[in-house]
Amino acid sequence: MQKKAHRIEDSGDIKTENILDLIVAERKKTIEKKGYNFGFKIPEKRKKPVIPFMPDRGLILEIKRASPSKAWISKDLDIKAKASEYISLGAKAISVLTEEEFFKGSLKDLVAVSNEVYKKNKRVAILRKDFLSSVEDIAISYYCGADVVLLIASVLLYENSYLMMKEALRFGLSVLYEVRTKEEFLIYESCLEHLEKEGFLNLREKIVLGINARNLKSFKIDMLKPLRFLNLSKKKTKIIFESGIKTKEMATRLAHLGFFGLLIGETAVKEKKEIKKIAESFGKEKNTRDSVFWKHFLADGFLEKKIQKKICGFTHLDDVLMAIEEGVEILGFIFSKKTKRKASKELLETLAKTDIYKKYSQDKKLLRVGVVTELYSKEWRQTLSLLRHGYLDVLQIHDLEVFHVAHKKKLVKVLEGLRKKNIAYYTAIALEDEADLRALSRLQDLGEFRVLIDRKKVSNSKNTEEKQKEGIVEYIKILEKVESPLWLAGGLSEELVLLYNEQLDIELLDFARATEGAIVGRKEKEKIETVLAL
Repeated sequence: MQKKAHRIEDSGDIKTENILDLIVAERKKTIEKKGYNFGFKIPEKRKKPVIPFMPDRGLILEIKRASPSKAWISKDLDIKAKASEYISLGAKAISVLTEEEFFKGSLKDLVAVSNEVYKKNKRVAILRKDFLSSVEDIAISYYCGADVVLLIASVLLYENSYLMMKEALRFGLSVLYEVRTKEEFLIYESCLEHLEKEGFLNLREKIVLGINARNLKSFKIDMLKPLRFLNLSKKKTKIIFESGIKTKEMATRLAHLGFFGLLIGETAVKEKKEIKKIAESFGKEKNTRDSVFWKHFLADGFLEKKIQKKICGFTHLDDVLMAIEEGVEILGFIFSKKTKRKASKELLETLAKTDIYKKYSQDKKLLRVGVVTELYSKEWRQTLSLLRHGYLDVLQIHDLEVFHVAHKKKLVKVLEGLRKKNIAYYTAIALEDEADLRALSRLQDLGEFRVLIDRKKVSNSKNTEEKQKEGIVEYIKILEKVESPLWLAGGLSEELVLLYNEQLDIELLDFARATEGAIVGRKEKEKIETVLAL
């Protein structure tokens, strides 16, 4: 489902498949009419020295009146008061939007905030955030008081990126270089390599890497996207996580993963109390089982494939070994008293000793997922033990009562408990209606990078074909409202998967019944081959 871009002045909605292209095109038109100064009188001299950008870990808080996806965020924003508030909250840098059409910022804001902040704290750098496109933008940013400029790889590509980085360095400015793809990341590395050859020093201090969780084309958020770059970048590279951060729980998880800073916009403007908590929670990098799992999961390229397949519900060793040899990389073992597909401790212990498992786990990363449906149950304790002893790699946790209807404080307590136990896990939720969507959104806000979506009501075989189709159409409409790529389970068939593929952004599919014959829990080679071919 495409987002709507808001023109703030008339509150109208502009439907577009590429919001970024629209913003860049509008900016180009304005430059043709008013010039790169947008009609603002640029100061003849800079009034302060250039402040180093992000010498230490911390938060970049943003002066933001509006956005294309939300229209007005704070129409009557007092930018000087807000900048002072950010300083009191411990901001390491302050971002000022200067784009006029969709974000309602200006160069006047940049000058005002820069001057105000320098009076209050001479160590807080000012970032000019805009869709800069030419070296002319750099000089203007310098004279208006910016210490660092945002350069967006998808707007500039290689040649302009290199020229604008070089110009920024010539003025003594730092750069926050924003990428979202591997190709854009390689542009970053190539630019640094060429600048080093020209004699520029300490480039990873001056040109900081930013990864935006928000896709600027669709304005959808994918909180897992920035994690893909943690293993690509060199050790000394500072990486800033941009967009989508709303809670201290998410900040804690990102800190553990090793992000150097967080750039926060809307939440910073609207939620002072939460920002204080986020600042306190964004600590040092920590190698928890959870952070190690996500880094390895992404490093091994699982999510680089078009769609990843997980086969769940193994009960017999020969089925597991057959599936591994057929190419299944994510293996699900259910621990629940409510299922006929219940796995055993002995199954996993024996699997780890087999030559086939040892061979394939060396050649590629096999994931053994323990599926648990009741927190704090006997089965829950068993999966924790298997995880700690190395027989499982990650837990998939379902709990209808907690994840759907629990009060936020209870949910926060549960998630904090999971993380304190130092386990690798992801959550799963049954989805049917808007209330379930809100529950899903709440989990994501609290730091869940991915939530497996299980279909709450699979069509009854007694329903007419027409009613089943209606049910699927309504379910797809619900799924279209989920911003991140989808992990889906629940009644998946070949026909249903083909239909989903046409309309949804799918990252992982979780099969159980579709891989079985007449006997529940027993896998068939031909059916697994069919599923893997989808």
